[in-house]
Amino acid sequence: MQEVKFEENLLNQFYEITQKLNTITDLDLIIEQSLSSLIEISEADGGLLCLHHSGNLPDAWEYKLFKNFSVEDSDYDAIMNLAAKVHAENKLENYKQPHFAAQYNNILLMPLSIRKRAMGVVALFCQSVRITLVNGSSICSQRYQTRS
Repeated sequence: MQEVKFEENLLNQFYEITQKLNTITDLDLIIEQSLSSLIEISEADGGLLCLHHSGNLPDAWEYKLFKNFSVEDSDYDAIMNLAAKVHAENKLENYKQPHFAAQYNNILLMPLSIRKRAMGVVALFCQSVRITLVNGSSICSQRYQTRS
C-alpha cells in the first residue's frame, strides 16, 4: 500500500512538472525547469546538465547548467571528468560514497541520448544517504546527513 502511494505521488509530481513545462516557450527556461524538476522529483541536493561535448577536454561542453554546484566547487574537476566519461560510454553511472568526492554521499550521472547517441549528461548528487532514480528506485529519499 505504501509503495502504491509513493508511485501515485511520483505520478502527480510528474503531471505537475509536465504542466509547468507545457507553459514554457523559451528553450533555456525549459532546460532550467527540467533540471530543477529532476532534482526536485529525485529529492537530490543539486545537479548539472551538460549538452554537446565539443572536444577532448572533460570541461569542453557547449552548454552547461548548474544547480547548487559551480566551477568553484572543490569536486568540479572530478564531476566533469565523470560527465565526460558517461558521455563517451553512453552509460549510466551511480557512485555511492565516492572517495574522490567525499562531500557527496551519492552521485548519479545519466547520459542524454537520441537514437543511441549521447548528446549530453545529467548529474544528480546528494549529501544524504542515497539518490532515487526517477523510475521509482531510490535518489536521496532518506534525509540523513553524512558525517563531516
